[in-house]
Amino acid sequence: MKIRAYQVVPEWVHFPTNSVLVAASEWGRVFADDKHIVCFGPQDQLRWRLALEHIPSSLHLSGRSALVTSKTEEYHAWGYLGPAYLIDLEKGQLLTTLRGERALAVPGGFVLGIEGYDDFDSWLYDLDGQEVQHWRSYGHYFLEAGGSVRVYECDRQDSSRVVRLHPDGRIERGAALSDGQIPAPLELGDDRQLLLHGMSLQICDASLHPQELLRFDQVGPDPVHSALWRSEGGYEVGFIERHKDGYLTHRWSLTSD
Repeated sequence: MKIRAYQVVPEWVHFPTNSVLVAASEWGRVFADDKHIVCFGPQDQLRWRLALEHIPSSLHLSGRSALVTSKTEEYHAWGYLGPAYLIDLEKGQLLTTLRGERALAVPGGFVLGIEGYDDFDSWLYDLDGQEVQHWRSYGHYFLEAGGSVRVYECDRQDSSRVVRLHPDGRIERGAALSDGQIPAPLELGDDRQLLLHGMSLQICDASLHPQELLRFDQVGPDPVHSALWRSEGGYEVGFIERHKDGYLTHRWSLTSD
């Protein structure tokens, strides 16, 4: 991986997000749009449209169910966190609501997690919303080829690690993460993810021990925001740091070879 271009701008620039709000199922294409979930059939005919109370933030499909996390328009005790809606894909009906901020579709269900002052938890739910398993861990979730779930933990208590959640409830702990709130890693395939850990771009495989690819030393020691996302022909990395009375945005374009 090589740096293709670098620029710095004397202002706060908003970076793209990696949230998925459209997906395909055997019942057709499913969209999260404003405060609705919409399903179109194979001929683009409208199958159903379900109104939600809050704004969808991510969409996950498994079997006959969809799990939609959401955010509220007004601030409350949990910030802007809204309920997670579990929806029957065939009928377009709400099955139940759950509590969680990040989710992952797995065969036969979903992993849903939340982090707060006393919360650092992930749950496995079946397609009807029944709890199957619980782990004391939370972060960015990725499904591994063997059926376990890899987590890049996001713990505000600064004890984050790369871990593996086993179906029987065990947690296999890998390398420590000095940054407890890394941006969402990117899936590369073959059980590998690309992650931005502090000022370091790294790759992590099944060993749960990331290896460094690049460093971004042009940024000061305490950036207020960072992000990693895909772009045409490669990847983009961004950092925002305070500078005098404003902000500096650093942005790198990377080739994928």
